[in-house]
Amino acid sequence: LACEYADSRAIESIASRIVAELASAPSASTAQSQSLLFSASFFEVARIRDAFAPALAEFSATTLKQQIGQQKSSSKKSAALSSSVLEVLDWLTASTQKKSSKGNQMLATMDVVMDKLGARDVAAGKHKLKGSQAGTWIQLLRGLLCFPTAYWSAERAHVVLALALAVDLGLAALCKHDDDALSLRVLSRAVIERLFKCLPSALAGLVQHAPAIVDHWAGTARLSEQLILPSRRLVRLVMGALAQAAFGQSIDAASSTCRELCTRLYAGISGDGRSAESSLAAVLTLDSLDAVAKVAATYAQKLQAKGKDKEWCSLVKSWLKQIAQQVCADFDRMSQDVDDSASDTHSTCRLGVLVSLSSLYTSLAGADKTPSHVLDIARRASESLPQLSQSTGTFALGLVLLAVHNYETAGGSCHIILAYLTHRLAAISARDATGATMPLALQSLVVSIAGADSDAVTTMPLTDAIVSYAVEPLLKNLDHSAFAASLDTYLKLMSRPGQHTTASVGSMLLAYIRTAYRQLGNSSAITKRKAVQRRLGSILTTLHAAMRACPTPSTILFVLNTASELVLEPAMHFTMFDVGETLSMIFTAVTLPLPNAEGADLPHLYRSACKLLGAVVRHHTNEVLDSVSVTVTVLRALLHAFVTPSFPRGLSAAARQRLEIDCSLTPWIVAFAPFPVSCAESYSRVLAELANCRRLMASDKDGKSGKAKQTSDKSARSGSEFVKLTRGTNTAGATSVLSMYVSYIISEYCIIQGGGALSTLSSKYSLGSESAGGYSFQGLSWRPTPVMRAVDATTSIVLAKAEVGMRGTISTPLLREALLPGWHALLDVLGGDDRNTLLTLLAGSSGDSRQSSYGWTSIFGPDRYGGAHEVLKSLYQSYLDYFKYKGQV
Repeated sequence: LACEYADSRAIESIASRIVAELASAPSASTAQSQSLLFSASFFEVARIRDAFAPALAEFSATTLKQQIGQQKSSSKKSAALSSSVLEVLDWLTASTQKKSSKGNQMLATMDVVMDKLGARDVAAGKHKLKGSQAGTWIQLLRGLLCFPTAYWSAERAHVVLALALAVDLGLAALCKHDDDALSLRVLSRAVIERLFKCLPSALAGLVQHAPAIVDHWAGTARLSEQLILPSRRLVRLVMGALAQAAFGQSIDAASSTCRELCTRLYAGISGDGRSAESSLAAVLTLDSLDAVAKVAATYAQKLQAKGKDKEWCSLVKSWLKQIAQQVCADFDRMSQDVDDSASDTHSTCRLGVLVSLSSLYTSLAGADKTPSHVLDIARRASESLPQLSQSTGTFALGLVLLAVHNYETAGGSCHIILAYLTHRLAAISARDATGATMPLALQSLVVSIAGADSDAVTTMPLTDAIVSYAVEPLLKNLDHSAFAASLDTYLKLMSRPGQHTTASVGSMLLAYIRTAYRQLGNSSAITKRKAVQRRLGSILTTLHAAMRACPTPSTILFVLNTASELVLEPAMHFTMFDVGETLSMIFTAVTLPLPNAEGADLPHLYRSACKLLGAVVRHHTNEVLDSVSVTVTVLRALLHAFVTPSFPRGLSAAARQRLEIDCSLTPWIVAFAPFPVSCAESYSRVLAELANCRRLMASDKDGKSGKAKQTSDKSARSGSEFVKLTRGTNTAGATSVLSMYVSYIISEYCIIQGGGALSTLSSKYSLGSESAGGYSFQGLSWRPTPVMRAVDATTSIVLAKAEVGMRGTISTPLLREALLPGWHALLDVLGGDDRNTLLTLLAGSSGDSRQSSYGWTSIFGPDRYGGAHEVLKSLYQSYLDYFKYKGQV
């Protein structure tokens, strides 16, 4: 409201304050001011948006003048460079006062920036900017990246572009420390990339200055691996825009510039590639040529209708012949350069350049098929798999990728290539269990060969890339009989798993499932789907056995994610046995001890278990209701992940400090409890899903209704048919079944919160005892037993004499609040008779303190639960007040 009625001076002051706070280092004194000034509500006012760019330009020029004035002496080159940067910023400040079209502003900005800074020797001269001075520009660029792109006005976008280029071309070279220069270049190029993506018209100003700016990005990227990622993205954008102007708009000047720039970049890949700088330059060359080839493929019909461009065709043809000879030479000496990473990267990039040039030549010359150079190398790769299997470099994997995507030569070697990829996945899992990211050269190669999205492969693990871009395309080429035979082979391999074999072979199984259920439209896909469907029970059993044989967090997480993909596949049909095996798998996953899980993401593992359980409950309701007792057992076990255990009351404070839970004998959901609120929210959603379960319409003798028989494949059902199938849901039948069993889950929570012996420490559990079970069922309560371990013999003796059980409650208020919606949903389906019975039983146990010869008399366990009855009453009252629908809002 103040901004709407403020005068122009007040608006300028607000904008200047925003920019100043943007460039200041975050601190406790400025945190409140920054949170207010960075609020989006400021930029909802058009006057603030209009004043932001002039304030940014003025602040930049003023700051640089102050920093230059603080320097007492400098070299001539450094002084000239800083003077040129200042001239750019002064011109920028003056230009913000003028009004002109967006295109003229962008072109004029690029002309001024490149004229002042484009030809400077950025590596010479005495440096001027110290760490604190460079920090101002670093904070300013970080602040610009935090702002939503919707607030970057198109009329003022040239200000952000000029500032980022001035920092990249000039200010970064003036930094005293190399780390500051690196940070400035990375941030400035990130700003430029974001500007180009949100305003594609800004790329037009770079076309005529493309050679100079690309040379600068490529030259600085050779000096550091940290700069290669933002540089390659910008090079792709600029080369794509240049090719768009050359091939799409048929601009002769752009075509000539693009050809000249490609020639200059290609010269950097024809060397021996023995240095790290040359290998990084080769990555940029591959990205550049691939961007040009992608644009040329888009306009292939237009180029062919226009006629052959003799200059382009002759140039690309000569490059093809030369690069093919170099790739063959790299193939010959591959066994000699196993440990030479720079040479391996260079060879990988050459292979990608060969593919890109092949695509470019096909688009320009109108060839009907792939040039023979690529076919010969692909054929040679498919015939030399024993030699390739001895190499662990990216070049060998790239050759296999080339063979996979060339179906004419890879058709007879599919099984051999699958074996090679399996061994490669096992080697990657053994080297890095978390999944290493792809090397830079392999990322560009995958984009070139498989046509992947360049942004998607940047963060993709290497194992996922191999499965997505090598295994799945290969499986699509297999016939249904070979597909089924190889699937049986991998199931046998999974039955003898190791820690790394489980992940590698399991990844292959995922590829089989995705290939069968996501390749639609032909008879081969249907037969492959039937092959997977017939082996679904074997797949689930094999996964369950692999998890038991190798109980590590990574293996359990992988098995749960694989089972989730199976459950969530729309066309997959689960029988009663399959659902029971899946539920048993979840129970095993949460009750296994994990002694070496300190560094694992156990909350993520817990959420994965809840995700799988929720998917089973949501998509297979009939089977879940038929096996509701197993589902309830899993839910009762999962609840104990939120209990904060307390030490036995009979131990002194000194003895408690010498006790710890033995993770090798205790289920991990108890040993590492309590888990965070996100896990409680996931558990509550599963409870709500269970409460919403409804049976589908009655089945006939074969287990399917007449309509379901005709449309058993869910992927083939139309929306209206599915509605007809689910119209006759049996709400009453589902509610009666749920009402009988949800009381077990509710009583578990009430007993825990009522002070019951959630987890009991038996007197026989002393130091070194391994005879204790990890958990047991006693009455309505699932009672996990955390096995305590004493660090010395004295504490072990005291522990052995302790006769008081170890108790615990869900003591965190946020956890109880997150669980509350789930309890309300269960109480909504709990019938009145079942609720009264549960209240009576809990009340009886609360007043029963007598001990029988067996140690206890209550059906709930060995101790009386004084507060369980009150907890249930309070929970039910909360349900009546805040959840139950009473016919009015």
